[in-house]
Amino acid sequence: MKVFGKGKKAQIATPVAAAEPSSKPAEPKSSFSKRYNELLSRPWVGSYRLLGERITRLIPFFEDLRPTLLRSGKRIHFEAYVSMIVLISMITFVVGFSAVTIFGLIFRGDILIVLLIALAVGMLSGGTGFGVTYALPGMKVGSRKRDMDEELAYSMSHMAILAAAGLPPEKVFRSIAQAEEKSVVREEAQTILRDVDILGFDILTALNNARERSPSKQFAEFLEGFTATVRSGGDLKKYLLSSAKEIMEMRRIAAKQLVETLGMLAEAYVSMLVVFPLILLIMFSVMGLVGGQLGGFSVSSIMGLVTYIIIPILAAIMIIMLDAVLPKR
Repeated sequence: MKVFGKGKKAQIATPVAAAEPSSKPAEPKSSFSKRYNELLSRPWVGSYRLLGERITRLIPFFEDLRPTLLRSGKRIHFEAYVSMIVLISMITFVVGFSAVTIFGLIFRGDILIVLLIALAVGMLSGGTGFGVTYALPGMKVGSRKRDMDEELAYSMSHMAILAAAGLPPEKVFRSIAQAEEKSVVREEAQTILRDVDILGFDILTALNNARERSPSKQFAEFLEGFTATVRSGGDLKKYLLSSAKEIMEMRRIAAKQLVETLGMLAEAYVSMLVVFPLILLIMFSVMGLVGGQLGGFSVSSIMGLVTYIIIPILAAIMIIMLDAVLPKR
């Protein structure tokens, strides 16, 4: 039975077409505040985005920094770190130059002299910023080396116990990497396992890579001996225990030398900050009673100079010497 009216075209029902997926809206450009926060939290990333390929010609002048950055343990791309060095140098130069220029214009100094002084201060501040950022990886290398040398003997003992239990080399380093206590050796073990699990290296190649980027000569020699023992099928437990005993003996000798050095510093402290000031103050007190001057200065002025300037300077020197001698932890 037809139900279509006269003169009307038949309407054919068509299934509803599946809605086409709407095109993904373009991501909004990162705001200035987001870029500013990124520049503060990860300055090397923001620096590379700002400078990028503009500093390609400068990269060869920083090649000696590449192995230092690798040994420092900083997971930063080399070109990105060079970008940060250049950007910080530019910022510190502009800040120093602008500050002196504004200060000189406020006090209405001679324009030429103000600009010359501002240029000198800007170059000095820019050089300081360059030197500090350039030296940071080297300072980090020294810190990691000290920590690694201190932890190595205990890590070797742990590895020897695991090797005696029959664990293969990869499982030994995996156990070190999963330790709860944070340490430089644990971080290095995690990097070795990253090379194995993600980059696809075998354990011996990963150990060789770790040896090349190690900041510690002792750790590099340990990895070399560990690899040679595994390759030759030697007794891994015996090698680890003998290496741990050797390092502990070296640390015992270093501790004995440290005690002798601290004894010398203690004698110097007593001489410089106890005996010497007392002798000076007694001598100047007697001179003050007798009367007279010393080199055109009154005795009270010299006593104030000794008390408030010379003694604090000597104390600061002793603190710096102790900080350089004592282990960090």
